[in-house]
Amino acid sequence: MERPSPARRPLGSTKRRPSTQSAPDSAILLAQLQAWAERENRRRDRAAKRERMTASYHPNGKREVARRLRQIAAGQLRISA
Repeated sequence: MERPSPARRPLGSTKRRPSTQSAPDSAILLAQLQAWAERENRRRDRAAKRERMTASYHPNGKREVARRLRQIAAGQLRISA
């Protein structure tokens, strides 16, 4: 008997995994989520560290600007020009 072509095969006859594995185990999902969260946190930490590094030695890094603004506000730093 000739096998039907994929286009004509009725929808219900597609091969499925056994019903025990039809839904992914919640523990597996949880592990995947935790792994993703760890990667995301590491990525954010690296981005924050990079931001801190550039801000610390860059003359108009954000920290430096904030420090100068605070000094000006406290009257410790005169604005020249």
